[in-house]
Amino acid sequence: MAHNIQGRDIQVGLTQAWHGLTTVVDRITSNNCGINYPMGIEQAFFQPDGLLGELIKANGMQIYSKDDCLPVGKTVSKHYKLIENSEMWDAVAAGLEGTGATIMSCGTVDNRAKGFISVKATDDIIAAGRDTKPYLSILWGHGGNMPVIAQTGFTVVVCENTYTMVQRAMNKSALRIKHHSKANIGSLTQYIEEHIGVVAQFKAAMDSLATIPCETDKAQAMYYGLVGAEGRPLTKNLKTRIKQEVGSLLLKYQCGKGNAGETMADWFNGATDFYTHQPLHNKTRWAAYKSSEFGEGAKRKQFAYTAATNPALSQYTEQIGRGIMNQYATN
Repeated sequence: MAHNIQGRDIQVGLTQAWHGLTTVVDRITSNNCGINYPMGIEQAFFQPDGLLGELIKANGMQIYSKDDCLPVGKTVSKHYKLIENSEMWDAVAAGLEGTGATIMSCGTVDNRAKGFISVKATDDIIAAGRDTKPYLSILWGHGGNMPVIAQTGFTVVVCENTYTMVQRAMNKSALRIKHHSKANIGSLTQYIEEHIGVVAQFKAAMDSLATIPCETDKAQAMYYGLVGAEGRPLTKNLKTRIKQEVGSLLLKYQCGKGNAGETMADWFNGATDFYTHQPLHNKTRWAAYKSSEFGEGAKRKQFAYTAATNPALSQYTEQIGRGIMNQYATN
């Protein structure tokens, strides 16, 4: 059960997820989200063998959900601060108020021990003439060392697989709130408001790239720099693979959705289109998805954005690429 949606768990979404267990609704609200049950935390006890009826105080506290009076997650110390699902929902709702954002998915996995909310920050933005779907993932856990996490990405969490992948891909800009007495869930609201601003900045950056010329010769050299800059020896097999990859990237730059092969926006979108939908060396859809969002493909997309928006790195990437092309010509 890779999705780890157990009997007490739920995933509510606007569309059916790959696992087929989504409770599909037209709009996710506090009433139908399925995670706003009351919760509590109490002293844990245990009953030793042979001592029926006698309870011994344990060295920990137990979180539980009051709708079914069953435990949630592992026992925790007396210093642990419970952040209820309803508090998470309210903080997210406060951050989204008036933004036009949409909650795409929410729920729990691992027998209610892990919760999540995935948000599409705004209506699909048109950046450099192309649709872009930015998402914000908010993750949290009950028990153990799982903090509240929020970070920008392009993934909707619908199961434990996607939950774990987003968790492992945490970057320096991700928000983390630990479960201790000074935990301030209000900072999540502020982070969400800032995230909406980041989306606007991305749109402005992409619109700017659409005004910067990038002819085919330059685009090809930069793609060679993007693909072959790892410093690996150019063996015959590697040269063939790089050449094929650059050829596919150029095709996306020239003929990909919304592209005309003329601007730096076309170059960047050629890279994102290719590494999102046609990652190399992956034989399954799941492996390709992991590469696109968190593996080799994700790294290439991030580098492509940095190179496209930084003139010095753009020039350096082109120089590296032309050096690789010269090696092709002389070997």
